[in-house]
Amino acid sequence: MRAREPGRRRMVMKLSLVKAIRLRASRADRRTVAAVRLRVDPAELRDDLLEFLRASSCLGVKHGLSEIEVHLLNSVSERHDRAALAGYIESWKASHSDAAVEIVSS
Repeated sequence: MRAREPGRRRMVMKLSLVKAIRLRASRADRRTVAAVRLRVDPAELRDDLLEFLRASSCLGVKHGLSEIEVHLLNSVSERHDRAALAGYIESWKASHSDAAVEIVSS
C-alpha cells in the first residue's frame, strides 16, 4: 500500500443508509415482494384478520368491506412469502372455524 502524499486529502464519500440500501438491491430483489389480496367471509371478521396479520409482521391494507391486501414485511422470496402468509392464515382460521378466506389476486 502506498503512502499518501503530504497535503493531499483523502476523499470520503458520505451516503445515506437509504441510498446505500437502494444501490445494493437488484431489480430481481425488488420484484420478489409478494402482495396478496384476500376476501374474508363473514366481512365482520376482516378487521380481526387484519390485526392478526399485522401482529405477524405483515402490512395489511383494507380494500372495500371484506378485502385485505397483505404484504410480508421481511420478504425473503416470493415462494417463502406465500408459504408464510398461508401459514398465518391457517393459524388464524384455526381459531375462527366459521370464517372463510379466499385469495382474490396475487
